[in-house]
Amino acid sequence: MGYTNARDVFLKSTYIPQTILSCCINFGINFGLAWASYSNWGKRGHDYDTWPSVSVWKWNYDVNSCMALDLFMTAFLMGFFCTLLATGGAQKDVKDKKCEAIEPGVLERGLWRWTPVRFRNICIRSLAQGLFWVILAYVPTIIILSIAVRGGAIGGLGFVCFKGIWAFFLAAPMYTVVYFAALDRRNFPEMEFDSLMRLTGNKDAADMPPLVGQVGRV
Repeated sequence: MGYTNARDVFLKSTYIPQTILSCCINFGINFGLAWASYSNWGKRGHDYDTWPSVSVWKWNYDVNSCMALDLFMTAFLMGFFCTLLATGGAQKDVKDKKCEAIEPGVLERGLWRWTPVRFRNICIRSLAQGLFWVILAYVPTIIILSIAVRGGAIGGLGFVCFKGIWAFFLAAPMYTVVYFAALDRRNFPEMEFDSLMRLTGNKDAADMPPLVGQVGRV
C-alpha cells in the first residue's frame, strides 16, 4: 500500500528536501547564466550602470534577447528538463525504500487530473510540463511586466535578480508535479507483482499461478 492522499506525500516522503534542492538548483542556474550574460562573463565588472538594460518586447542586441523571450524559454526549459532529469531520482527513492509510491487514485481527482501527471510517457510529460508552465506562469508574468514596465526597460542587474527569484519560486510547484508523477504506483509494475506474491503466500515466480508466473519470468 502506498500514499493514499497528498498530505502524506508532502509530510512523510522525501518531497520537502528534494523540492528545496530543486529550487536552489534552478535559482543557481538561471541567476548564474543571466549574470554571466549581462556582465559579459565578468568583463563589465561590478559597474552595474554599464550592464545593458532589457525591455519586455524590444530586442536587445547586447544580450540577444528580451524579457518576453528570456522568460518564455526559462519556463519551458525548466519544465522540460526538470521532468526529464529529476524523475529518475524521485523514483530511485521508492526503489531504495526511502518513501512509498503514490496510489493512482490520488492523481485522478481534484486539480491533479488537469496537470501533466496524467501523461505516463516521460517524453510526452516533459513537453507537456514545459507548455503547462508557459501557460500557467509565463503568460501571467509577461502580462504583469507589460503593464508595469510600460515599454520602458529594466536595468541588467534588476532583471538578473528578478529572473533568479522567479525561477526559485517557480521551481517549487513545478517540481511538485514532477515528483507526484514520478511516484505514481503505476510506474513500478514490480510492486504489483510483489503484492500478488504476498497475497498468494508464494516466494518465487515459479510458485505463482501459470499466467502470473510467466509474467514474473519475463
